[in-house]
Amino acid sequence: MVLEVSRGGGRRPIVIVLWLNFVMKVMVCLVLRLFGNVGAAPESALITSLPGFSGTFPSKHYSGYVTVDRKPSPKNFFYYFVSSERNPLKDPVVLWLNGGPGCSSFDGFVYEHAAALYAAGDLEVKLN
Repeated sequence: MVLEVSRGGGRRPIVIVLWLNFVMKVMVCLVLRLFGNVGAAPESALITSLPGFSGTFPSKHYSGYVTVDRKPSPKNFFYYFVSSERNPLKDPVVLWLNGGPGCSSFDGFVYEHAAALYAAGDLEVKLN
């Protein structure tokens, strides 16, 4: 006998739901294992100023590249990390990914979630 679970009007065997749950947990473990050896950002990646901004940041900002898949040809992913303004050691970390043709994840970060405001045509940068 296979138990069935109803979700949104459709019925799926509970075995499939449990299998998908298991697969997702394994994938999370693999991702954590892959990136689990990541150390702290190097001081050379610390951002201390931005063009058009004359103040000080309320938290630390880091920027650089993470190299993955070193062989046969390395792939580099750009990152911009903003630490929490409250408690960086205890607050959760959010990974923001978006993009597509004509829009990078950095665009989404800057215009939707950034710690600074960039107005079109204005060369001055303000804290958000």
